[in-house]
Amino acid sequence: MSKDLFASPQRVQLVPFDPNIRPTVLVTGVGCTAKLVEYEVEERELLLNSQFTTNNSHLEGDTSILMDHSLQHNSALQNANHGVDDMLKSGAGILENLRDQRSTLKGAHRRLYDIANTLGLSNTTMRLIERRAYQDKFILLGGMLVTTFLITLIIVYLT
Repeated sequence: MSKDLFASPQRVQLVPFDPNIRPTVLVTGVGCTAKLVEYEVEERELLLNSQFTTNNSHLEGDTSILMDHSLQHNSALQNANHGVDDMLKSGAGILENLRDQRSTLKGAHRRLYDIANTLGLSNTTMRLIERRAYQDKFILLGGMLVTTFLITLIIVYLT
């Protein structure tokens, strides 16, 4: 093919653009004008002077894979799971503390009965104390039911 190029009646001209770049062979006369040469020189200079860097995925959204939403959703679910686990652990700890308090109060109740018997309190006073304790159980249960009902109403109206 190069023999055909040089054998043609067209004029072949060697144009050195830059001493560091090998000379380019341009065929003049058929469609190649000074504008084309000027355009090629500008493109070459633009390419040689531009700095190439890595893609910044946080600056350019074109090359990034759109997984951010899924990752955020997964992280939120994991955080919620850890929060529920922490609440369950806290609830188990509170329940264990209440059991310990119950046993402590039972021991204190027995000691009070023992002390009352040794002091010689009458049976009527002991019955009044027991009746009061029985009534306090109903007051406690009623308060728990009212509190549960109020919490349920608050949850229903807020959601």
